[in-house]
Amino acid sequence: MKFNVLIAEDEKDFRDILVSIIEMIFAKYYASFELQISVADNGKEELEIAQKEPQDIIITDINMPVMNGKEAVKRIRLFDKSVPILALTALTDEKDVEEIIQSGVSNYTSKPLNQKLFIAQIRSFVNLFVKSGFVYNKNALNLISKQVFKRKTIFNIEWVEDVEEFWEYFMEQNSLLSNIYSQDILQNIYNLELLMIKNNIANELVLEENEDSYYITISQLQLLGEKRYVNFLFDDKVDMRLVKQDNNFITFLVAKNQDQADQQQEAQAVEKKENPIEMLQHELQEAKELDLRYTVDEKISAQELADELDPSIEDKIENFEEDIESLRISLYDLEEAKKEEARKSLLAIVELLENFDKTVENIGLFNVVSRSFSSLVRFLKDLDDEILFDLKKRILLITLIRGLVDDLEQWIVNVFLECTTSDIHYFDASFAENCLEIEKIFLEPEKEQDENEEDDESLEFF
Repeated sequence: MKFNVLIAEDEKDFRDILVSIIEMIFAKYYASFELQISVADNGKEELEIAQKEPQDIIITDINMPVMNGKEAVKRIRLFDKSVPILALTALTDEKDVEEIIQSGVSNYTSKPLNQKLFIAQIRSFVNLFVKSGFVYNKNALNLISKQVFKRKTIFNIEWVEDVEEFWEYFMEQNSLLSNIYSQDILQNIYNLELLMIKNNIANELVLEENEDSYYITISQLQLLGEKRYVNFLFDDKVDMRLVKQDNNFITFLVAKNQDQADQQQEAQAVEKKENPIEMLQHELQEAKELDLRYTVDEKISAQELADELDPSIEDKIENFEEDIESLRISLYDLEEAKKEEARKSLLAIVELLENFDKTVENIGLFNVVSRSFSSLVRFLKDLDDEILFDLKKRILLITLIRGLVDDLEQWIVNVFLECTTSDIHYFDASFAENCLEIEKIFLEPEKEQDENEEDDESLEFF
């Protein structure tokens, strides 16, 4: 298996040392890999090499001539959001380090080089690449799943004949065409490509697949223009539950078999106009079906994860217990806070949850948990004053979050500290459901209370 490593460093002697260490790591631990090392003298060369050929790891100095490492990383992240990037820097100021992290690097190490730490960081990247089903794959273009699929086909679309070639390819896939619903999606794709051609827009149509589904991605949407694109979605009756999009790409999810198609038809039958509760429920369902199903190919034990964690992440995990205690203190402060201090106390809780989210996201294997953190943080940030200033509602919210914190503590102990669980994803779906439940309770319309009921009945179950 080929493995590409790019080293960007303007000091030749130090660059040669890095090359030697990388060669030693792969010779000792990954002899089966076909290692290819590319080198760059500055950020501009680094960017050009990364654009020319996808890389599996990028090691970059920060202070380089022509273009510095931070700028190069920012530009690389525009077209490759998942390649691990390790920054090398002599800067130690906290603000400088924060800027380096914000540029999009996966991790950093200080100069002069701590060789033991550097080797551990590189091995961590490679081990996770192998163990977790190629989590860091940059070849997965679709927006729905980052899994590496067993097949990928690229169609360069410039003329109508190119679209017809794509169409004929699918006509040969009898199982795909066994249901009318899949044909409707293919017709959407066909019509969008014809619209692109009509407007002289050449693009790539990328087909990826796994056992159950096809993922079909069309690029260059920004050249079509927002108005034309929105009109197409409306006129062609595109089912927005089965696509994901950003400014440049759209990915269509297409079932391979009838069971999958039936599930898609059920999704289509749901009313387009949903209330907030239904939207949250569909987000949870998406988390289960896409994140859990497509990103976890095999069980990974907590001990296996611990053996491969980056040392810098391990340091943050050791602080989890302290953060949990801080969360409990902040919840107590919110419970006791006066109206004018309540928002400040709530933001302290939000900040602690965001710190958890960042650490979990850096590990790269807990998509459902990270999504749940993000959703809950957004909910708390936008929490209505009506809830925050109503003591009864505030106590209910605090009680629910305390239960979530207790669950979170157990997860941290089992997965990261004592490493006892045989499957690090056993907690994902239940945590997502607990986060959803908190949002759901406060989004549901209040029921009128019977005059004979006591005022505090809503808290009886606690």
